[in-house]
Amino acid sequence: MLAASVSIALCQEPPFRGEVDVQRIITQVRVIQSDGSPVLGLGPDDFLVTVGGRPAEVEAVDWVTEATPPLEPTPGEDARPTEPAPKAPLQPPRGRLVVLLFQTDLRPSRVTGLVRIDEHAIELVQSLAPEDRIAVAVMSSHLDLHADFTNDFEGLSERLTALEILRPESVAYDGRQPSLARSFDERKARRATTLSEALEVIGDALEPIAGTKSVVVVGWGAGRFQSGPRPVYLGPDYDRAVRALARANTSVFSLDITQADRHTLEEGLQQLADDTGGLYIRTYLFPELSVDKLARVLTGHYELSVIPPEKKLKKEFKLRVRVDLPGVEVLERGLEFRAP
Repeated sequence: MLAASVSIALCQEPPFRGEVDVQRIITQVRVIQSDGSPVLGLGPDDFLVTVGGRPAEVEAVDWVTEATPPLEPTPGEDARPTEPAPKAPLQPPRGRLVVLLFQTDLRPSRVTGLVRIDEHAIELVQSLAPEDRIAVAVMSSHLDLHADFTNDFEGLSERLTALEILRPESVAYDGRQPSLARSFDERKARRATTLSEALEVIGDALEPIAGTKSVVVVGWGAGRFQSGPRPVYLGPDYDRAVRALARANTSVFSLDITQADRHTLEEGLQQLADDTGGLYIRTYLFPELSVDKLARVLTGHYELSVIPPEKKLKKEFKLRVRVDLPGVEVLERGLEFRAP
């Protein structure tokens, strides 16, 4: 049995307090095999959910296809057979919204990692469907928006070389929808000095856009070094970023470009993915396979309708999901928000 558990160590009081009446909780989870392929054909009885530590009933489960056309997973010996076929999506496929966030640094090993993954990131962009939209942001000494949501993947690919990414650039809102630039806070972006602060800006800008969104961090680490049992300190800006991403219904997928098997700041990238329902992937040895795995993960997700154990819930609460199947991984966001 594999549990998707998110334990967020908060550095400040939650922004919302009190209780709200909740009849149903709608949450999204991904259930994947080791290569990133989704496990299809799951129903309510396959999910074990707790809300605030108490068991909750899963009333309904729907598979929502994000990829167009849908990518069929390859059944493995540890995977649930794909029969019966998954239910129809809750909504017509409208394409995926993905923000590529490049974290740049002029240290030689990090530049090398960026150059190595760059070619495969371009391949990922060019593999998207016409209904998909992608935006590009760059975190260097501050946050810049390089490209608003677009499906001009050929034109965008020409601007995704390592040299172009390192050049400062900004984009203004031109009236097209959906748009990241429309709610992008330029002043706050210029003051962003950490990855967490950059993600808070992006989360705030994504919040007005309906639907599930994804941020792919192509970077080298989150947080800063500290002494003690936990070598990485994330801080209150991290907590704000996680909440902003939760309000925006956005998961973070981390592609670690560091040229090493392990390093200290990867813990921050791993925590970020865990806390937002995303996935951490190393690219050091096999960058092409890493990007292929990400493409499979972004195929789609399950949408669960959950009856909470009690009608009155805190405006911020933890939700955990488990799946009793061997060899699978569950990606879910443990922090849920209700409207204040």
